[in-house]
Amino acid sequence: MIDVPIESKVHVEKRKNIPDDAVVFHYDELDEGFKERFPKLAEDTPAEGSVDPENVLSDGDYVKFTDYFQVTCQC
Repeated sequence: MIDVPIESKVHVEKRKNIPDDAVVFHYDELDEGFKERFPKLAEDTPAEGSVDPENVLSDGDYVKFTDYFQVTCQC
């Protein structure tokens, strides 16, 4: 049996305002795999890409990069 990694569709969208109770991660806190892909995803907001689900934050979390970006995923 071959172990094939499952990929998730990740959507990244720039947000001007975030909720007071939002979970926010700084770019430097991201997993290395997701950190490598995040700038490309954030470049053409709104943007989508496929990533390994282990490298993704929880659905709806925010990332502070050059601005705040909300991350949503479909696993």
